[in-house]
Amino acid sequence: MSTGKPTYWPTDPGKIPDLIDFFIIKNIPAQYLQIEESHDLNSYHMLILLTLSENIIQKESNPVLVNSHTDWESFRQSLEEKNKLEGTTKEQKTTRQRS
Repeated sequence: MSTGKPTYWPTDPGKIPDLIDFFIIKNIPAQYLQIEESHDLNSYHMLILLTLSENIIQKESNPVLVNSHTDWESFRQSLEEKNKLEGTTKEQKTTRQRS
């Protein structure tokens, strides 16, 4: 288990950051674990902290662009209507500028 981000920042510019810190977990549900970065030290090495709880840890869900409840037809119609209005406005401006 890790943050998925690099934890080692080498001083040699020829080397790339690497993820070298992680936890090996067995038979512990993810709902009881929380992992986070620690920015407390001024070092080339970033610490990560693992919290193991007796209770389920509430975590923020990651934002998603699409879900199973999206009404794509309504979205399409809304975009078409918006484009019609903007298109009309642009045409009217062009007509006025030519006059």
